[in-house]
Amino acid sequence: MNMDRCIVFTDFDLDGVGSYLAYKWLTNNENAEVIPLKVSNLREKLLSWLGNNSFEKYDKIYFFDLDTTAVGDLIDKPNVHIFDHHETNTYEYKQAKADIVVTTSCTKLILNKLNDNKDSLSLEKIKLLSLIDDYDSYTLKYEDSYNLNILFWYYNSNRLEYFAKRFDNGFNGFTKEEANLINSYNRKFQKYYKNLRMYSANIPMKNREYKFISAFVDKYVNDVAHHILQNNKDSCDVVLLINANNKRVYLRRQKSSDINLGTFAEKICDGGGHKYAAGGKLTEAVKTLSKEFQPL
Repeated sequence: MNMDRCIVFTDFDLDGVGSYLAYKWLTNNENAEVIPLKVSNLREKLLSWLGNNSFEKYDKIYFFDLDTTAVGDLIDKPNVHIFDHHETNTYEYKQAKADIVVTTSCTKLILNKLNDNKDSLSLEKIKLLSLIDDYDSYTLKYEDSYNLNILFWYYNSNRLEYFAKRFDNGFNGFTKEEANLINSYNRKFQKYYKNLRMYSANIPMKNREYKFISAFVDKYVNDVAHHILQNNKDSCDVVLLINANNKRVYLRRQKSSDINLGTFAEKICDGGGHKYAAGGKLTEAVKTLSKEFQPL
């Protein structure tokens, strides 16, 4: 067992918990502290944590699946190691070690980087990490990957800890109770989706027009985006979702589209992300863009 005193800051989503589990299994570190964070308020939360804590008391500090650009000045320490797959993560570190590789998921990145013990992982653990990579890359080749994400968000506020404990031995199917939860979630979502009002616009960029479909949401972000893209394969390049309550914007695209949503989000909503999925703030630029949309 690894006896270094370690702390892991990881994204508060499925890829975040997958990254942590991959690290835990490949390093045999059962004792690392784990703190889930969101990139939207990363600097605020980290400064709050540093008000009562110090990096110096840890042998190793890890950041998983988080664009750390906004906190680069705070974490550029010799005992910090960053694993991330967001191309918008551009801070130039002088002391911290940064493995920033644009790939399908941070889970896959860690699996490939810490691969000395890769062959020791059980088939169930490999299966879980593969499903998480399938979901985070929006490949969605397997229905189980979609359902794993449903289950993750169905848990309470301690969902990362609960999920990590539940799937500590990997994935070997869902229990009957979990299957019932997933079915219940899907029924509620279908009712929600049926009542959504959607809008469309052709937005000119790069000497061509992209077909956008937009909607206002207060939940079910990934599910709404996925269903819009699946149901409008020939009439939608990009989904733009707006949550007026938390003033956040979410972007998703068809795999066949060539628009880089990470770059687009940087420009229009002070955000970032990946080519195929990004997000940011409800800025004046987004409000101006939304005037181009008409009811679908």
